[in-house]
Amino acid sequence: MKLSKKMQYALAAIFAVCASGSIAHAQETAVPVTATVGATTSATTSVNPGIVSNHNGLNLTGAVGLPLNPTANIPNQGSYRVQADYFDLGDIDAKNESGVGFGSNQKIGDAKFYGVHAATGIGSRFELSGGVDALRMHGEQNIGSDNDSFSYDSLDGVGFSVGAKYQAYHSTDGTTLVAVGAGYSKALFRNVNAYVVGTKAFGVGNRSVTGHLGVRYDRFILKGFDEYDGGEVSFDDDSSKVSVFAGAEVPLDRSGRFAFVGEIGSRNAEDFNVGDFDFGGPDSRVETKFPFSASVRYARNGLAASVGIARQGVTGDSGLFAQIGKTF
Repeated sequence: MKLSKKMQYALAAIFAVCASGSIAHAQETAVPVTATVGATTSATTSVNPGIVSNHNGLNLTGAVGLPLNPTANIPNQGSYRVQADYFDLGDIDAKNESGVGFGSNQKIGDAKFYGVHAATGIGSRFELSGGVDALRMHGEQNIGSDNDSFSYDSLDGVGFSVGAKYQAYHSTDGTTLVAVGAGYSKALFRNVNAYVVGTKAFGVGNRSVTGHLGVRYDRFILKGFDEYDGGEVSFDDDSSKVSVFAGAEVPLDRSGRFAFVGEIGSRNAEDFNVGDFDFGGPDSRVETKFPFSASVRYARNGLAASVGIARQGVTGDSGLFAQIGKTF
């Protein structure tokens, strides 16, 4: 599903309005509250990180975080979170400026991601995560002729993900966190990643806004082949890139049960070379774009569910996603 520039601007405007409205409300009432973040509980008279204490969502590969990116939060010691995920990663388009054999921008496949993941707290500083996930890569057909089709056999299928996170800093009032971590997902284009991320709760009263800022490294592989008139042209390209990301969780009601969750980052992958598809023209490429997500989340008594729109970045397309899970 393509997201127009107007829709991107609209999502940004919604994010700004929600944030400003929530902060304004937070300034109206200031009451003593108890802040619970990660494995530490402390008293404060100015901040109620309700969204932090309810922040039990996992990202699409299992680490505690936003839909796409990890945060500095970790589960409480001995607790664990189980979550099911569905992401429509969207179309894979090949761009060929010369237009040899097909149009300058041609769909060659689409991708959908499914997973069941879990994360648990080890001691007061460590998080372990992982799960089983699947990438469904459907190759497009009839690009140049009736005998032309694309396949992604090496990427299509069930895989596993695993991750680890260490909370390197935890403020005494429990509102500022810093963590480092790494992860791997076979199904998500064989992604290897490492990151540093900070999390902070802002605001006063019975609502607060939680912000996240991080730097990450990602390596992805895009591999497949084009069967054309009885022949076969394979492509296999990888990308390694450092990116930055930011996110926020903004409560939409007084109790913090509903929240707007948004995140955005710089491009996390370089363009992929996918060959000339046996047309004899210049090589084509899959253009990557900056990742983002925007969603509404419901969280209460350890149960949380989210629905929204996201762009992972590798496919350069956006689509709907849904997550539901429970903390035990």
